[in-house]
Amino acid sequence: MKINSHKYYVLTLLSLFAVSFLGGCGAGTPSGSSSSVGSSSSDWYYHWNCNGDPECLATNPGTANQASGTEDIDVYANCAPLLTFAQKFWGMPPATDSCDQSSSANPPSSSAPSSPPTISSFTPTTSSPGGEITIVGTNFPTSTAQITASINGVQMIVVSVSNTQLLLSIPPMAAVTAPIVVTAPAGTVTSTGSFSVTSTLYSVTWSGSQFVAVGYGATGIILTSPDGVTWTSQVSGTTKQLYGIASSSSQYVTVGDLDTILTSPNAISWTSRSLTSSNTTVYFIGATWSGTQFAAVGTGVTGTTILPVIYTSPDGISWTARNSGVNSAVELRNVVWSGTQFVTIGDNDTILTSPDGVTWTDRTTGTTLLLGVCWSGSKFVTVGTSTTGFYSSISTSPDGITWTAQVSGTTNSLFSVAWSGSKFVVVGASGTILTSPDGVTWTSQTSGTTNTLSGVAWSGSKFVAVGDLETILSSPDGVTWTARTP
Repeated sequence: MKINSHKYYVLTLLSLFAVSFLGGCGAGTPSGSSSSVGSSSSDWYYHWNCNGDPECLATNPGTANQASGTEDIDVYANCAPLLTFAQKFWGMPPATDSCDQSSSANPPSSSAPSSPPTISSFTPTTSSPGGEITIVGTNFPTSTAQITASINGVQMIVVSVSNTQLLLSIPPMAAVTAPIVVTAPAGTVTSTGSFSVTSTLYSVTWSGSQFVAVGYGATGIILTSPDGVTWTSQVSGTTKQLYGIASSSSQYVTVGDLDTILTSPNAISWTSRSLTSSNTTVYFIGATWSGTQFAAVGTGVTGTTILPVIYTSPDGISWTARNSGVNSAVELRNVVWSGTQFVTIGDNDTILTSPDGVTWTDRTTGTTLLLGVCWSGSKFVTVGTSTTGFYSSISTSPDGITWTAQVSGTTNSLFSVAWSGSKFVVVGASGTILTSPDGVTWTSQTSGTTNTLSGVAWSGSKFVAVGDLETILSSPDGVTWTARTP
């Protein structure tokens, strides 16, 4: 991959779609799924033109305030996050962007077929915002600029197209079941079957009296359950994505996109809280409670500067920004408290420790994308995925400083880890569930789902795991899992 821009890196991560992932002792955000579309050896290119849009100028993959450009993004799978981010945060119009296999910022336009497009099939039939849809048919233009697709009037993001195959990414939208409408210069076709857009759950925690799960659909999702079996939807009051959830004895705190912090005394009635900083936009992902203060972590964007952020609060209401000590475009994915120190983890094997949430020490060791972290009482366990290959990552540490890599036995990305008092449970992509008595020897368990599992928590009597398509599983032992209906 030829891109070295820090903005491209953060844009890809900040989209946080199709990769939902957080929860339990700690969790992270999952990565997008792959597809056969665009699997040729030719590189893929991302093109953009800001046309004066200030958000595009501040956050495009080029240099500061670059008005337009083309970036070699290597593989097609890197297109969808960039297209999704632009649709969500840029003004479109006037800004425009596209992905294709032409290195030219203005690739030659292809001649659109003279016959209307047809749809013979599409897969899957259900997915969440950020997921992908592959449509098979005929008479598709081979230029992404010449074809559109929508569900219930909401325009999908065209990732790639050939004469017979169209790859779409689902933008943030309300849950709905409706046909797919594809429009090309020669005409419009509506699928005979319907596609269902559903919600994603990113994180779950146990407060001592109830499970609370958070995520995103048409709005920020909050679900509560006293037993992990019967779930009630609560009104979040926000349209933003919610990623992290933590609780003290008197306060729940959930955090998410665009400075979002919500608090509640009961996880039912929620109040939006404000940050003191007015010039930094914060994308929160993880949160924890130490016994005396909350800590929330993520990424902050100030103009064209992108840095990791850490905020602390004694009550969830008043928040103070802390200096992470890291001066690079790293996203912090989660944070946990051991009883004597905080450990926060993130991109590029970033590991920071702090005894008080104020002074942080960098313990970074490598290039792994760390997504989940947990403290068992005697050791930390982090889980994640490689950024340079397709394999999972598990590491253990007695102190948060010295880390030992362990063998997971799976190549699937791992997103969250929880400790029951006698057993670790890790969840991840494709319904992956692993268990271990010590964090060293891991056993694969059957989850009963192929959906990505993003978060896991332990209540004292059962585990609950949550993930894509509003997946909720519960288990008394981490071995036998039962699907629950949200």
